[in-house]
Parts: sequence; structure tokens; C-alpha cells
Amino acid sequence: MLKQHRTTVAKFTPGISLSLADLMYLQGCSRELDWFQNPPKVQRKQGVHRSRFKGRGMSFSEVRAYQPGDDVRTIDWRVTARTGEAHTKVFTEERERPIHVLLDLSPSMYFGSQTILKANAAIYAAAIIGWATLKHQDRFGCLINSANSHFEFRPSGKSQQLLSIFEKCIQTHTHITTHFRASHDKPTSWQDALNRWRHLVRPGGLSVIISDFYKWGNDAQQAIRSMTNHSEIMLINIVDPLELTIPFEGVLPVTDGSDTFYARCNSNSSQHLLQMQKQRLDSIDQFARQQGIQQRQINTRKFQPKEMIQQLNKAIDSFSTEALYVGGAVV
Repeated sequence: MLKQHRTTVAKFTPGISLSLADLMYLQGCSRELDWFQNPPKVQRKQGVHRSRFKGRGMSFSEVRAYQPGDDVRTIDWRVTARTGEAHTKVFTEERERPIHVLLDLSPSMYFGSQTILKANAAIYAAAIIGWATLKHQDRFGCLINSANSHFEFRPSGKSQQLLSIFEKCIQTHTHITTHFRASHDKPTSWQDALNRWRHLVRPGGLSVIISDFYKWGNDAQQAIRSMTNHSEIMLINIVDPLELTIPFEGVLPVTDGSDTFYARCNSNSSQHLLQMQKQRLDSIDQFARQQGIQQRQINTRKFQPKEMIQQLNKAIDSFSTEALYVGGAVV
């Protein structure tokens, strides 16, 4: 099935709609994701990542002086004979690092002033991470959270499951874009997703939240804080350029796909909206620094695969370092 798709995917054609062809195209670009170059934390299952535990394993690490308690089967007899002192071989096991993504497709993600919606960018990012994970022989899992439901995929190293995740993303995305007015968030949907995600993730992996974090609050902080002792956490913020630059004055046309509305902007309302945005991002930044959490930011203005991968590879210290502008003036 994968071979058939590889031969038919020729280019990336992003838009508001979502296609399997675009998600398949991202397989070829995913090799540029550099998350797998540094040794991660200790894992259980064998894979391509090296564990910090040393013992009998897959890769030779070093020879050192024999210490009481070392396995006699690992003694290096050549070095022992040459030096006159007992030496033992040390091996580094190659281990797997499962990656589990919480993909936020709540209503606030269905906004866009550019070619794509924030939801599209989030799904593209998840697809790139998924392809890269399988390429490095690790397991990829995903929890898809929408306004009225969530779908769980436990970590797996099989490409067939990744295709199932893609199909569910397409179904969910298509349903929301065609029935957007009915896509109202349940008050507990985000909290329920966080709690379920927390119980799905196993110690030792990389846990990634892809969202615009408009629902950032105590629930999110509590769920994430409980995971930082046993799992590496990464937050990927999806942002639209219009959220960073709101005009002082003017009328903005807004559409839900069926009807068009007009929002009037003035200096007071623009300043207020951007100040709220900055306070929210500052709160996330402060929490991430306190908990030692990695951060990435994807701007939908840069939606081509190479640009998205560059943003995924770039660790940032602050979501709010991208200046928030009101008509060109920094807030």
C-alpha cells in the first residue's frame, strides 16, 4: 500500500482541505527532522537510540578496568593479557523512544488568514513527526482531540497504523470544516483529552502537544507537570500571522465557509486582544522554563514542508519572542 502511494505522490498542494496525498508526500521530507540525533532518555524496548544503562547489549562502548560485580563473560582477555590487569568490555544497548502526540483539533484551531488553517499545520506537523519516528524504527502514537470526541492510537512501529491515524485526521478535519457551526466545544473536552493522554503515555518516551494553547490553564499545567518526572515533554505552538499582527483600524471580513461577517477593529480592541495573547504566551513560557520543557513554534505563513521542518528543528526559549505587533508597533 505504501509503495503504491509513493509512486503517485508528486507534489505538496496545501489548502483548507486535507488529502492523504499531502500526508504521504511528507514522508520524503521527514528525514530532515533532527530530533533523533541526540541520545534520549532510557527506554525499555530495543531500537536505534542508545540507553544510558550499560551492560550486555547491541553496541560496543569501551574497555575499562574490571570491577567487582562485573559479568566475567565480558572480560576482554586480550587487554587483560597485555596489561596484566583484568579488563572488561562495556556495551551500550540500543533502545527505542516511543513518541506520543496529543493533536488538538478543537474549534480555535480552525482559523486561518493564510493558505491553510492552524489545524492543517498541526496535522502536517504530526505527520512529519510520525514518518520520522517510523524511519528511525521507533513507535508513534497519537491522541486526536476534537470538539466532541477524541480518538486514541497507542504507540506502534507499523506504517499501517500511521495510515489509520492519517485517515482519522482526514475524517475529523473534513467533518469539522463541513459542519463547523455544530463544532462547539464541550466544557470538559480538553481536560478529558489531557487526562486520557496522561494515562496513555508510558515512562521514558517523548510526549508532544500540538496546539494553539487557547485553552491553556491550570488543568493543562497539572497534567503536564505530573508527566515531567518520567517523560520528556515538548510543546508545539501553532500560530497564525494575524494573531501576531492585528491592524489598528479597519474592517476584517470573516467567514465560516458559508456566510461572511465583518469585524471592525480599532486601536483599543486591537491592543486589548494582543495584550491577552501576550499574557497567555508568557504564562506558557514561564511554566515551560520552570519544568524544563522544550518549545517549538509553527507559523502558518511558512507552510511549505521544508519551512515547517525548519521550525520543528528550531528550539525556542519563548513563544512570545516573536514580537506581537499592532499595526507595526511592538506591544
